[in-house]
Amino acid sequence: ITKSGRDRYTADAIYESDLLFKKSPFSTNYDYGYFGLSGPISLFKLIGLPGSSGFTLSLNTKLNNTAYKMGGGYGTTRLLFFNIHNRQVSNYSISAKLNYSPLSNLRIKILGQFEQGNNKNFDWSWSKVPQNYPITFTKTNRFSVIVNQTLTENSYYNFNLVYTEGNNKTAVLGLNSPLDAFKYVIQYYDYQGNPIPADKIQYLLQYDPSKIDFSKTSVVYQRPPLVKDLNYDGFVDKGGMYTNFNRNEYKSYTANLNYTNFWGIHKFKTGVGFTLNRIIYLNIDNFGQFFPKRDTLSGPWPQYGSSRWYFNDRFWKGNFYAQDRIQYAGMFLNLGIRGDFYGLGNTINDPFFIKQFNIATGENVTGFKKVKVAWSPRLGLSIPANKSTKLFFNYGYFIQAPSFRELYQDPFLTSV
Repeated sequence: ITKSGRDRYTADAIYESDLLFKKSPFSTNYDYGYFGLSGPISLFKLIGLPGSSGFTLSLNTKLNNTAYKMGGGYGTTRLLFFNIHNRQVSNYSISAKLNYSPLSNLRIKILGQFEQGNNKNFDWSWSKVPQNYPITFTKTNRFSVIVNQTLTENSYYNFNLVYTEGNNKTAVLGLNSPLDAFKYVIQYYDYQGNPIPADKIQYLLQYDPSKIDFSKTSVVYQRPPLVKDLNYDGFVDKGGMYTNFNRNEYKSYTANLNYTNFWGIHKFKTGVGFTLNRIIYLNIDNFGQFFPKRDTLSGPWPQYGSSRWYFNDRFWKGNFYAQDRIQYAGMFLNLGIRGDFYGLGNTINDPFFIKQFNIATGENVTGFKKVKVAWSPRLGLSIPANKSTKLFFNYGYFIQAPSFRELYQDPFLTSV
């Protein structure tokens, strides 16, 4: 341990496991590993860059079958040069941070975070056929740049840029699309019209095809096996498959800037922010059902599923605020204003969305505003009555934007 992590290179590692209890009923096959490395960036000094610099690098891996041990297989994950066999809960992350101060009043941070997870929830009703229960795969990459600079003795600013991308999927292991669950099954017959057992077909095709009546050969498009509870005990029995499919891809760009200035009895602060989101989201329920006339719907595999929701759009939000804190004779007065701006994308004015909205509500709207603006005034007052008592007064008008699902998803509007 050093006085400063930048004085010299430091490394630490942690490993936790229930290895000693692997064969006992109390083991959850738990392993956790961490490795961290930090120190100065010698390259900066070699090339003559001014100021100070440092970096931090860390790797985390957490694997656990949990006390319930769902089973059924969890797949593998490629991490750096290793193939790791996943467990019921498998989380991996790599993070890196670079600090650089070219001037005494200027600090720059660059951060990168890479996370991946493969997690299979436990469900008692699927415990007999765990291989047919879904796994949620997640992957997120995040890059940030943070700049802090002191301009004068009484003023400074902060600026940051953030880019995030990721995807996740919830489906049975190995199922990359609903089509993977369907199979073309070829049935062969002999000349007496009897179906040939599956275990004999390959031999006859190779060594004695004359026994096969190819004129009777049929091809069947076999659906995924239905969920069945044969003995009505509340558990899915052999043959059932979880037929919901969820896939989400997203990108986000964020920029924030704020400025603070002290003068006299005032502390003035102002700032702006902007975020642009791109989301491609697909959810299909019961993809074992097929509707041939539904081929005009947007998104992949429109004919599959008893209900589905597909979203593909860009939307944004921004904000502006200014506030002043005035301190005088023990009294504090806060004055401020905030503006929030929302760009709701093109989905809300899609003809299909408008049609479904009017059917569900009985309205006759022809479109919605794509940009919403909300202003929020703020007022606060603190007055000392005596040495041990203060009077407070606050007024604020606050805005809480609806969630993504509240804005764009409703079973009566956007699913079929």
